[in-house]
Amino acid sequence: MWFVTVLGLCFGGGALALGIAGLALGLVVLSLFPFVECRMRRDRSATLTLAVSDLADMNRQLDAAFGGAGFKITKRSIVYRQQGRSANLEYELTWRAAPSDHREPPFVSEFARRADVQRLSWATHPTAG
Repeated sequence: MWFVTVLGLCFGGGALALGIAGLALGLVVLSLFPFVECRMRRDRSATLTLAVSDLADMNRQLDAAFGGAGFKITKRSIVYRQQGRSANLEYELTWRAAPSDHREPPFVSEFARRADVQRLSWATHPTAG
């Protein structure tokens, strides 16, 4: 809005050279926006769901893995099974990344290989924008 207003004032006031220079500069800046925008980091989110046979110390290890990788826990749920030794864990996680970065975090495969993890799923959520 402001850009068009200033151009209108320049052209209406007779400053044609200034209006043309402003228009050219504005078009260059606007044409560069898509390149800059696709490289900007945005908030991303995902759900990590695990079924574990031995709950002892698992929460602490997961918290350390998330924090070390730059992930934040926004929601956590635990459903206990078999007198509290095993459980189903679900974490809602957020982090910042480029929109083109669809890599699975390394901690997902590390926990999937553990003997005490019976089942693991990683599901990213669609991002707005």
